[in-house]
Amino acid sequence: MDNFIMFDGKKYRLVPEETQEETVKKLTGYERAVLGQKYFLVGEFSEVNEYYEENSKYEDGIYDTGNYYTDEKIANDNARADRLMHRLRRYAAMNGGIVTQNSQTKNGQKYYIGYNGTNGLFVDWVKKNWSDFGIIYFFDKKTAQQALEEFRPELEWYFTEYEPQLI
Repeated sequence: MDNFIMFDGKKYRLVPEETQEETVKKLTGYERAVLGQKYFLVGEFSEVNEYYEENSKYEDGIYDTGNYYTDEKIANDNARADRLMHRLRRYAAMNGGIVTQNSQTKNGQKYYIGYNGTNGLFVDWVKKNWSDFGIIYFFDKKTAQQALEEFRPELEWYFTEYEPQLI
């Protein structure tokens, strides 16, 4: 519905101007920086390094791998979450093996660590012949429970504070 105003006996249609909030695209922290703008990447020891965009082929490669952030908090949080996942995969592998789609457990069950807002961290099992993205499965409940206890502080952070897509 259009709004009109009368001025000097003439009728004029009012056209609202875009507000600055409407024209500014919400940043995600994952976009490519403009020339000279600061960006962050996670190094080989999970440290977050700061650089300035030069529009180079090298930076094209960094951006294409997904290890390129314009928000330092997201870079640090993702580095921490990735470090936790690397450590959990290693723990599972070194304590009985990682359950995959092609591996079999004795009873067909595979165990995982989960979180429930009411009860906190827990170990549970599923019996299915497919795997879910990002979940680390363990061959037995005891190993999964030991991993939960060993990595409890990081797991609690991961399930209660980590926001990989928000700034």
